[in-house]
Amino acid sequence: MRKGLIAVLISIIGVAMIVPSASAALPEGAPVEFLQSGSSSFRWMDITIDATGLVAYAAQDLSSGYEDKIWKTTDGGTSWAALSSSPSARWVAIDTSADGQIVYAISTDGSTWTLYKSVDGGVTWGADSVLTAYTLMCDVATDDDGSQVFIAFCGSTIYGSDDAGASWSPSIVAGNVTSLDISGNGSKVVGVAGQDVFISTDDGVNWISQPVVSNSVLSAVSVSSNGETILLSSSAGPDADAWISTDGGLDFDPAGFGAEYGSSVQAVSGAVSGDGTTMLWGWYGGPLKFSRDGGVTWTSPTTAGWLSFAINFDGSRGVLGAEGFGAAWSFRQPVPLITTVRPRKGEAPFPETVTIEGSYFYDGCVVTLDGAGLSTTFVDEGTLRVQLQEDSPHSGDVAVICDAAASTQFRWVYRSTATTTTTTTVTTTPTESTLPPTGSSDSNSVWFAGILISAGLVVMFKVRRITHSR
Repeated sequence: MRKGLIAVLISIIGVAMIVPSASAALPEGAPVEFLQSGSSSFRWMDITIDATGLVAYAAQDLSSGYEDKIWKTTDGGTSWAALSSSPSARWVAIDTSADGQIVYAISTDGSTWTLYKSVDGGVTWGADSVLTAYTLMCDVATDDDGSQVFIAFCGSTIYGSDDAGASWSPSIVAGNVTSLDISGNGSKVVGVAGQDVFISTDDGVNWISQPVVSNSVLSAVSVSSNGETILLSSSAGPDADAWISTDGGLDFDPAGFGAEYGSSVQAVSGAVSGDGTTMLWGWYGGPLKFSRDGGVTWTSPTTAGWLSFAINFDGSRGVLGAEGFGAAWSFRQPVPLITTVRPRKGEAPFPETVTIEGSYFYDGCVVTLDGAGLSTTFVDEGTLRVQLQEDSPHSGDVAVICDAAASTQFRWVYRSTATTTTTTTVTTTPTESTLPPTGSSDSNSVWFAGILISAGLVVMFKVRRITHSR
């Protein structure tokens, strides 16, 4: 799933590195937090992520020797670990299928470039037996199911496979394609070379090219799952910017960053989510640019320089590689947090307004009490209100559900002062039936016992008759 890649080209031409100085799609208004996973002693040359955003892989480059590994996270970038089973080499590009199980990665030993593949989530790896003799592989891209794969050979051509790498065919492209991507559904392949973008809609057999910039160089490309949204990155010139198309590549418009940073912008990269809603864009030494509306508006959530990006399908999660010998970052929609429920407990008639206070709330979050959803009013990011009705739960665990993120449960008790008195009227007139009495006698008395059933009332009785001796 997609990333924008410029790292291979940077590694080849030797651009100087700068050490940085320093969770459905995300609903509108939903908070986002950016987290740093810690520092690292290597460059994150390329990053790729699965559709859920929990599984991601990174291509490691120590820039000394060829003992690097593929790194993996299974918690959305909170923690990473090197895959000991991955071959030791210098890794330059990587991409994965939507389920995170099929992974393609390019490595080099300094003279030969090799395509490796894993079909079990990075547990085992095998080298491609057809392409091992080729050199200067710049990028690799695969579709959602991992069956269509394309390799960009720097200064040469593009090779494509529609059988998961079992066989390959060259594509005739009139340009030095250095970065490419394929839509998740496999309908469109897009590559960049110099100032031009190249697009194929027939598995790389035929290509249509058009110039996008005139005073810059296109360095990276990222494509949405349906192929309609395309994000290009350009650098090293007055046209250095993010270039966005929402019509499948017919037209591209700049985001306007070039005017902000000038012609010194270098090594630019970007990524778009599978659904086309969320975008990341950044460059060496510059702040991150983040959009959640398809590139219409942008924010700058962090200031560290950047090297690689990847966003999951719905834009709810992403992973980022900081520039130079930096760190891995991630973003996600944070879990909502409840701090107070007011009134905490008490007695009152219904309906009663209850206030939930905390953090990371947004319009669309729902409060549940004892598992039942309550009509919820959004006040602000730290306040929600609900009304308890006579027929709603009055005590139990309180939780806030925001899209797929649920808060921890908050135990809460609430009672009503209303009491209900039930009066039962009993009719005692015997109108139903009597059971025949039984009796016994002695010389002085006779005892009678019986049962009277009347209007639902059961009465046990006995009568004593006393007689006197004569």
